[in-house]
Amino acid sequence: MDTKRIIETLGLVAEGDLAITDIQMVQWGRDLVFECRYHTAPDEPVQFRLIFQDCREIKYKVYAHISMHEHGQVTPTADIAELLLGKGNHRRDANILTNHFGVTVSYGQVVCEWQDQEYTFD
Repeated sequence: MDTKRIIETLGLVAEGDLAITDIQMVQWGRDLVFECRYHTAPDEPVQFRLIFQDCREIKYKVYAHISMHEHGQVTPTADIAELLLGKGNHRRDANILTNHFGVTVSYGQVVCEWQDQEYTFD
């Protein structure tokens, strides 16, 4: 799972919880932006953006109805169960699985924005 890779790149403490708080499609889906939150107790949560650029195909499957059925509500954050970045330049799709949705993205480049810095993943 590439969660560890992201956490190490950002220099954060391991063993925290990673969640998605928002998704935005920019330029009709050309870019897909995930607002993320990483939390290790007792520290304050860290907010960053994971951005898939030059997307060519996005497959999105919703699981939020399961939370509604099992818990009576859909939480405002989606806990990441699995995150695989794949390979850029449309060589291997990225896959993200959460408790509310799953998404597969064919993309050109993925970057992480945090504290006015941009980190690329090849």
